[in-house]
Amino acid sequence: AIRPIGVKEARLVEWIWELYGVGSLFTAVDERLGSEFNQQEMERMMVVGLWCVHPDPERRPTIREAIKALSLQADVPSLPQKMPMPFYAAPPINGLSSLFTSSSSGTTATTTSTSTTVSSTESAEIALLKSQG
Repeated sequence: AIRPIGVKEARLVEWIWELYGVGSLFTAVDERLGSEFNQQEMERMMVVGLWCVHPDPERRPTIREAIKALSLQADVPSLPQKMPMPFYAAPPINGLSSLFTSSSSGTTATTTSTSTTVSSTESAEIALLKSQG
């Protein structure tokens, strides 16, 4: 059986990113390693790991880029000190229009209807965008 994850485990990425932001990445190193690790390699591995789980999928590396960074063939990126918050934009209102066509007795009727369904999360995002813009 799979045991439920605890709060620490669920927030691992946020915790490591916070440590990265304050320059304390080594706090996250397994204490069983003691000081028996290469600090440059450990830092590189952790930064590449954060890069791979970046909240914006467009900012994540390809597997080739990650491997090059881990094997010292490329520099690791400079990530923001604070973990960016994922942002999911609501679809444009005009994108919600639907075109319905029906026919009977050889006659075709076309009806266009627009329906808007906005969740409370989307409402909050829209309100936030309006307040910023």
